[in-house]
Amino acid sequence: MYRGKAYKYRGFGGLDPNAKARIEEMLVSRKCYFAKPSSLNDSFDCKPSLLMAAGDLRNYIVKLGKKKGLNLASTQITQTVIDIRNEYNDDKFQAVLDKEVGVFCLSESPTLGTQWAYYGENHSGFSVEYDINEKFDYPAVRVNYSKERPEIDLIRFQSELSYRLNVMKELVITKSDEWNHEKEVRVLNRGSGLYEVSSSNITGVVFGLRAEPENVDFIRSIIMNHKLDINCYQCKESGEHFKLHLAKM
Repeated sequence: MYRGKAYKYRGFGGLDPNAKARIEEMLVSRKCYFAKPSSLNDSFDCKPSLLMAAGDLRNYIVKLGKKKGLNLASTQITQTVIDIRNEYNDDKFQAVLDKEVGVFCLSESPTLGTQWAYYGENHSGFSVEYDINEKFDYPAVRVNYSKERPEIDLIRFQSELSYRLNVMKELVITKSDEWNHEKEVRVLNRGSGLYEVSSSNITGVVFGLRAEPENVDFIRSIIMNHKLDINCYQCKESGEHFKLHLAKM
């Protein structure tokens, strides 16, 4: 389990009425959006490598049939093998995960230039700081970066509930090592959509290097008007290195 600060990079969205409402929702109502795994931006996300040799599947089906007192014909066994292979493809696995899991994606660091560029409106957005402590309502896990896709033994997936649950968790927290610069932390939930966290779990807002003063003032006014216990920080450039650091406002 992850414990520590984690950050959600966001943009201001031009501060149109919808964008303002979403920002207030994050800070005042403390709502987090848990996304469906299929909506995540890595095309390989939550897609396993399936281990399902036809011979092993046939043996499993014959054994299962005998357990249930069935004497399956060869054509029935072959068709069942085909049906299982068709059922458990990438899209079907993601559909199963979409029903079971919601993912709230964060980063361990508020000073990652690539994150500001990708998700923080090219350094003009903001980042919300969450304190992932023992009182946090949802489990949080560091993403495991790997060169290999997680493997799933279909026979065990079909027959062992504990294996099925462990595999589903592994799928959600494993990504290609091409993404390791994101230092991602994933908060997991039984379902997608908007869910609330405790007020004590939101501890700061970090403004990007290029954040417009009126946008900064908008968020600071929310904090003051609602008497929120939230610190504000501004990203600054290092004079010597290709790094960002934070200055408390």
